[in-house]
Amino acid sequence: MEPKTFVLLILNILFAVFFIYLMRRPKLLSFHEGGRWWLTWLAVAVITLMDEFTSIFYAPAEAYRFIGMSAIVYIAVTSVLIRFMSTRFTEIAEILEHHGLIGGGVYSFSYLVLGPMISFAAVASIMVDYIL
Repeated sequence: MEPKTFVLLILNILFAVFFIYLMRRPKLLSFHEGGRWWLTWLAVAVITLMDEFTSIFYAPAEAYRFIGMSAIVYIAVTSVLIRFMSTRFTEIAEILEHHGLIGGGVYSFSYLVLGPMISFAAVASIMVDYIL
């Protein structure tokens, strides 16, 4: 067996043991409180990373074909921004749940919490996002 293959095999085994250890810890991914099941930040990170990794898996090859090697930088920056936005969306969902708002999105949340002027900025940002 080549040294490189052996090292990669050992690293994979160590990662598997580490993740098994993490999964066996109580309240690491979810917990039960007040009659409801709650996800922890780690669980949300795992869920959102699955989508990011599948997108990033094939994106570099396509970007390289059209843009060249400089596209890799943009893909890495986009990945970081997706990670940031996914945690912000989770925070917004928790705030909506705390205030008893079901649906309505960013407009109703910003109107009730921040006032009508800020809610117009929220609607404008959503419109720009949907249009782009």
